[in-house]
Amino acid sequence: GTAAFAAYDLTHMHIPANVTEMGRGGVGECPALESITVADGNTHFGVFDGVLMDKAQTRLICYPAKLAGKTYTVPATVTTIDKRAFRYLANLTSVTIPASVTELAYSMFYQALSLAEINIDPANTAYCSADGVVYNADKDNLLIYPAGKTTKFYTPDFPVKTIDISAYL
Repeated sequence: GTAAFAAYDLTHMHIPANVTEMGRGGVGECPALESITVADGNTHFGVFDGVLMDKAQTRLICYPAKLAGKTYTVPATVTTIDKRAFRYLANLTSVTIPASVTELAYSMFYQALSLAEINIDPANTAYCSADGVVYNADKDNLLIYPAGKTTKFYTPDFPVKTIDISAYL
C-alpha cells in the first residue's frame, strides 16, 4: 500500500519473489535507504542500476535516498515515475528525464534536498524544463522547483499561470 515502508532507519530493502503489486509511493518513506534487492524469482519487479522498477522498466518506483552517485538518467523505457520515487535524496544533484515519460507523480521529489536540477529531454511532449525547473508542455504551469537549487531569487522563464501545489517541496 501507500507508504508501506515508512521506516526511517531502514538501510536495505529486499522484495521477495511472491510480491506482485506495489502501491504508488509504497517505499518512499525511507531516508536512510542505501539499496534495494529483488528476489531472482520475482517476475514483476527488478532493480536496475540500483533503482527499483517494474520488470518491464516502464515504472520507476524508488531511487534509494542514499544511493551513491550525483547524476541519474531515467531509462528511455520509463513512462511513469511514482509518487515519492526520489524522496529524501542525500547524494543526487541532477536527474535527466527522457521523452518517454508521460506521468510525473505528485511529490515525486518531496524533500529531495540535494537535488539542484531536473532536465527534461526536449523531445518530451508532456513536460519541459528550463534552468533545471520543470514545467508542463504548455509552459504555463510550474511543476517542480528542485529543493537543492541555490538560486536566491527565481523568475520563471515562461508566462506561468499556475504553480503546482507540490512545486516547492
